[in-house]
Amino acid sequence: MNILLDSIVQAVNDQIGREQTASLSYKGLSMACDRAGFQGAAKYFEKASADEIKHRDMFMKYLTDFDAIAIVPTVSPKPFVYTSLYDTIEGAVELELEVTMAIGTLWYTAFAASDAQTMQMLGWFVDEQTKSLAELRIIEGWFKAYGDKLDTIDHDMGEL
Repeated sequence: MNILLDSIVQAVNDQIGREQTASLSYKGLSMACDRAGFQGAAKYFEKASADEIKHRDMFMKYLTDFDAIAIVPTVSPKPFVYTSLYDTIEGAVELELEVTMAIGTLWYTAFAASDAQTMQMLGWFVDEQTKSLAELRIIEGWFKAYGDKLDTIDHDMGEL
């Protein structure tokens, strides 16, 4: 018997779609960096893509654990045209900000519904988003610190 409110199930399913979109977006960033010769950045974004799939799957497992139906919607990620390594980082920051805001909204939806289980589950995602954004801000800082030493930035991204 499903004990989650329909509004929570719908909101979590919406987040499943966002995680799927984020994964595909990171996959596109990885391929763009690979084509541009930045293998470290490609590796970094490939890992980010895999992380988003894990997040999607965690949301799906959460719903199925409560006997709710998890749905992976058809998604259309924004196309990305490579212009520079810095622009890929800015695109990733924008993507993470969108996901962070959506998780915050989902948390508030659970709070408004007095759904402690969902709020607790979302706490992990709030922490994860905080870490992801902090990491991207560090990479942004490397552009200021290293200037045009893109090989160094690319190498360091591959080590994360």
